[in-house]
Amino acid sequence: MESDTSPPADGRSTSSGAAQRILAAAMEEFTAHGLAGARVERIAAAAGQNKQLIYYYFGSKQGLFEAAIAAMTDRFRTINTDLPDPVEQRPRFYADAADQDRGFVRLLQWEALEQGDGEVVREEERRAYFAERVAELAQRQADGEIPADLDVAQLFLAFQALASHPYAFPQMARHITGRDVDDPRFAAARARFLEAMAERLLGHQERAEPDGPGEDRV
Repeated sequence: MESDTSPPADGRSTSSGAAQRILAAAMEEFTAHGLAGARVERIAAAAGQNKQLIYYYFGSKQGLFEAAIAAMTDRFRTINTDLPDPVEQRPRFYADAADQDRGFVRLLQWEALEQGDGEVVREEERRAYFAERVAELAQRQADGEIPADLDVAQLFLAFQALASHPYAFPQMARHITGRDVDDPRFAAARARFLEAMAERLLGHQERAEPDGPGEDRV
């Protein structure tokens, strides 16, 4: 997994083996407990490192949390390098990625709880990245691959929601479907649904011009 190895404000590199072991342990700790509930002592013990090294490399528990978030955003970028070209295959792709890396979903939940509505780690970089993804969908729409009356930003957001919701709220998935998200029957049913839904919504589109900039979309 790729991770953020840029040096902290004081110029110390976090690319060393010790720093990376601390970061890996921190990601597990923050995924389980969030920023407020995480304990530096547990992170140091899990990493097999002296607690003082955490402060040496990351400055504070907050700095370590921000490094963990940055590493997760790097992972999201890495996952998207394998993005399938057909748009109708992407809901299934994102759902499989979320299933395989549920810690990413959980860490994003903690980020939302801890940071509220304020700016988050790499705010502008993340905005720019998602703008690229939406712009790519807009071009696909202009090429007739996506229905012209769909808002592509909302479409991309829906892809992410469909992917992450069962793993962010597994109790709801169990209550609604009657199956645990770890049940292979849940995974199979969800894969069939995502593929069928995407095919009906996005498959076999005729070329169509999108609405003008002043017109509302669904």
